[in-house]
Amino acid sequence: MAIEDIKPSHLAEFLAKRWDMAASSVNRLSTHIKNAFEIAEKDSLLKENPYAKLTKEERRKRDAKKPPQVPTIEECEAIVASVRGQEFADTAERTADMLELMHRAVLGQAELIPLDWADVRWEAEKIIIWERKKTGEYFEVPFYPHLKPFLLDLWERHGKPQAGKVVSILTPAIALRNACKRLKLPHFSPRDFRKPESFGCCAKART
Repeated sequence: MAIEDIKPSHLAEFLAKRWDMAASSVNRLSTHIKNAFEIAEKDSLLKENPYAKLTKEERRKRDAKKPPQVPTIEECEAIVASVRGQEFADTAERTADMLELMHRAVLGQAELIPLDWADVRWEAEKIIIWERKKTGEYFEVPFYPHLKPFLLDLWERHGKPQAGKVVSILTPAIALRNACKRLKLPHFSPRDFRKPESFGCCAKART
């Protein structure tokens, strides 16, 4: 079939027959077709571009996303206890504290690493967080009922400092993975671990 005889329905059918392929493969093929017809149009080989008449749904295949893994409160508590119970790990206590703080405060690693005790406002019962990666702005995390007792305990164990880093671990990923393996749980990532659905009562969902 000559290129000038190709109709939008031909292209739609051609791509639809390959819908069993991975989305990335289908979309890459669609891009190649798009480029070919744009060149043909530019070189005046076509009166109109049939690819341009395809709908977005006909051009691109959406990648089916897996549902997010959200650990339950009980799973989070078991993981923290497992990490904390590693007697021969020098950073077990600090890693467990970071994981528990991530979960209870619904915060990620990038938000916790720069967190200073000076940012914990005890009288106002809130934490000031700098969201440096996304917006570069500050936001507040209130003392949720499930957060306040742990935060107070952590502060007391640190010697009630007025300033200084709240956490000293850069990532709990390895300890988290090993704990999930020991407990025969799904391999939760740090991002999974801090999702708010676990407690379900946070004022502002952060994913």
